[in-house]
Amino acid sequence: MSLPSFRMSLQLKIASIGAVGLLGLCFVGGFYLLGASTQERYERAADRASAVATLATGVSAAMFQARDAEKEFMLTGDEMRLKDHEQAVAKLLAGFKDLQGKLAEMGEADLAEKAGKARAGMERYAGHFATAVAAKRTMGLSNDGGLEGALRNTVRQIENELDKFDDARLVAGIHPVRRYEREYMLRQDGLSQTSFKKALAAFVSSFQSAALPASTKKQMLDRLTSYERDFNEWIKAAEAIELATTLTKVEFGNVSPVVDQIKTSLDKLYDDATAKNAEAREDTRRQILIAIGIAFVAVAAIGFLIGSSLARPLKAMTKAMRELAEGHMEVALPGLGRRDEIGDMAKAVERFKVVAVEKARHEAEEREEASRGAAAARKVEMTKLADGFESAVGNIVGMVSSAASQLEAEARRLTATAETTQRLSNTVASASTQASANVQTVASSAEELAASVAEIARQVQESSTIAAQAVEQAVRTDTRINELSQLANRIGDVVKFITAIAEQTNLLALNATIEAARAGEAGKGFAVVAQEVKALAAQTAKATDEISAQINGMQAATADSVAAIKEIGRTINRVSEIAANIAASVEQQGAATQEIARNVQQAARGTTDVANNIVDVSRGASETGSSSAQVLTAANSLTRESEHLKTELQQFLSTVRAA
Repeated sequence: MSLPSFRMSLQLKIASIGAVGLLGLCFVGGFYLLGASTQERYERAADRASAVATLATGVSAAMFQARDAEKEFMLTGDEMRLKDHEQAVAKLLAGFKDLQGKLAEMGEADLAEKAGKARAGMERYAGHFATAVAAKRTMGLSNDGGLEGALRNTVRQIENELDKFDDARLVAGIHPVRRYEREYMLRQDGLSQTSFKKALAAFVSSFQSAALPASTKKQMLDRLTSYERDFNEWIKAAEAIELATTLTKVEFGNVSPVVDQIKTSLDKLYDDATAKNAEAREDTRRQILIAIGIAFVAVAAIGFLIGSSLARPLKAMTKAMRELAEGHMEVALPGLGRRDEIGDMAKAVERFKVVAVEKARHEAEEREEASRGAAAARKVEMTKLADGFESAVGNIVGMVSSAASQLEAEARRLTATAETTQRLSNTVASASTQASANVQTVASSAEELAASVAEIARQVQESSTIAAQAVEQAVRTDTRINELSQLANRIGDVVKFITAIAEQTNLLALNATIEAARAGEAGKGFAVVAQEVKALAAQTAKATDEISAQINGMQAATADSVAAIKEIGRTINRVSEIAANIAASVEQQGAATQEIARNVQQAARGTTDVANNIVDVSRGASETGSSSAQVLTAANSLTRESEHLKTELQQFLSTVRAA
């Protein structure tokens, strides 16, 4: 097998080895740059998806913050929770707008449309909540505010006015009205509302039939009319709150799954971009390996062909010239058909051979007539011929020797470069492997931290729910205790009334005793009855005093219970608020931890790929070193053969000159 016979100098042949290697490096660099560009594009896509997913998580956290603030405000009427709700709504609406814009920039039109619809839903949610807040303010944010405070003040005015009259029936008649009012406020059912209206109508009827001044009746009836009107307005406000609360729950329930869908889609986009990035990295590695393999094969093949095309002809030429020197003029010279320096050298030797043969023939014809002068002339001619041959062939042999030396030097440099590349590749591979192991450890720790944060978020959310339920129960208990306190007050009023009756009875018994004494014998029986009535009145007074003492104790205990329950309610409300803030912070921390885990995992995959690529590069460098070693061997052989050829040529010329 030989190279084509077109004209190519030895320098060009040797340079072709470097050209093929350089071309291989160009292909490797091109594949690397193309792969790096593709990987960078997928990495940017993954980073965008991760950033937008974090934004969606923040929007979700703001939604739940708003929901918690809404519930706590509706339970407690705390203005601070209303401000928290306004801030959370403003944050989530701005987040939805930003989320919609970023999704549109990513080319995710469907997700951007969903984000826009979700934002519109939360705007409707905010509108419904504003309606509920207005109704809540109308009802009263505290026991002394709004319609609830007006109802309480009106009832107190009515009770204070009734205390001026000694009519136990009227005093007792207002109690069912007040009780059914409280029952409806707690239960908000139709039965309590109907019972309230019946009790109020019965009280108005009994009041109208009472023997009271006309001006007092008119004033009291006006207050009762105002009381009934305020209670009806309170019912309307409660119904408005119930409707608005239902609508907020519906809107929140519609938006929350949409946000979850957006987060799921963004996670999928991130996973897809990461997978494509890994695939592009693997394709790049495979292309680089193929390019290195092809370059290795090409360099080895060309080096082998060039070495073979030079070494074999030089050996054959040396052998032919040795035979010519020994006088075997019939030998066939190799390389006559070549169109390079070896072919030129073969042509020069062939001309020398032809001249030598012709000269030998002339010498044979003129041997008998030749003289010593002719022999001397022939020697001079042979010397000139040898000098000409040396001038023609010596330069060619020198060029071959120089090219062989150049090839050997290039092969040595190529071998040294391959060894250096392999040594550096091994060092980088070791460092990359260690870095990959460290990053994998960090990734595992980040994933465990994310799981712990998620569990903490779940427990804090559960604590917040329990605290909210406790707040609601405390409010209900506070209402019950207030009712109990009011009932105790009314019982005290009844006891006072009974005490007054007992005192009056005692006074009447005393008057009856005096009158019986004045009547003499006729009044003795009446006197006995008067004494019994007096004794009964005294027992009644004593019993009422004991009842009054018990009621005073119960009122004091009730007041303490009311204060304690209110303090408990405030404490639980504060705990609920803190738990809600912790839940929101933990959710945001969970999102940040998941983002860290994703980035660290991606870095781990990157360091692993770098380690794999460095191993492949090291393998390619090793193969290049083997190829360069083969080229170096061929160059050494070529150098030896060229030196051998030069020696043989000198011996041949010496023989010719001595002939």
